[in-house]
Amino acid sequence: MIYTAKRDSKRFTDQTANRTAIKIQAICYRRLAKRGRRSPYHVLTPCSLSISVESSSGNKWILNIHSGKCFIYVLHQRLQTKNQWARDDPAFVVICSLLLALATVAYCAAYDHSAAHAVSVVISVLLFHFLLAGILLATCCWFLTNAYLREEAPNTCVVEQRVEWLYAFDVHCNSFFPMFVMLYVIHYFLSPLLVAHGFIPALLSNLLFMVAASYHHYLNFLGYDVLPFLERTTFFLYPIGIVIILSPILILSGFNPSRYFMNIYFSRTL
Repeated sequence: MIYTAKRDSKRFTDQTANRTAIKIQAICYRRLAKRGRRSPYHVLTPCSLSISVESSSGNKWILNIHSGKCFIYVLHQRLQTKNQWARDDPAFVVICSLLLALATVAYCAAYDHSAAHAVSVVISVLLFHFLLAGILLATCCWFLTNAYLREEAPNTCVVEQRVEWLYAFDVHCNSFFPMFVMLYVIHYFLSPLLVAHGFIPALLSNLLFMVAASYHHYLNFLGYDVLPFLERTTFFLYPIGIVIILSPILILSGFNPSRYFMNIYFSRTL
């Protein structure tokens, strides 16, 4: 009974993915037509690896608007064409790294006085905020899903499926990008207000961090919830409750996360 329900759910997911694919392709064609382009372009790395930059950029744009549909569409396309869950090119990681470096350089230009210190800040943000934090988070989620959240096969004839580590890192990248938009781009333009003294700046800063962290965990949940062989994936929503509980405490205590992190990374004292 459970296996039949799971197959019905997978069939519904495939139908939803097909409809979503048609809609997203139509959107992409319209966007390309407006730009005067006809086909996506590729960048060749020194290892002769083809990277679909247009596709990765489109995924980022869709993630901020239709996150659930993006996960279903991308996973369906990979499974149909490559028989794997994870992406096999580093385009998404490269674009995230470049955008993160550009945003950090903008912060350094506004809040730092030393070029050498700015270079160290860019390197540390890329290594710790994105890569090392992503590797740690992906490893934890990869272990938890394979050890505790996989659905048991109804019989021994069914091929056992496991979450790939690269897929877990993909989920981190997809979840990181909307948080990057909120905490690096939007935060940059609001930073003159957010780093000021007073209750209102602390309130706005905590609310921005709360929304960004909650949306990050929600996208992390979506990334694993779409896999048909996982169950109890609502476990990944529990950190949202912790964030919502902690935010009022931090607001009432007068803690301003914007001032805290800006004083840590940049030489200009706020």
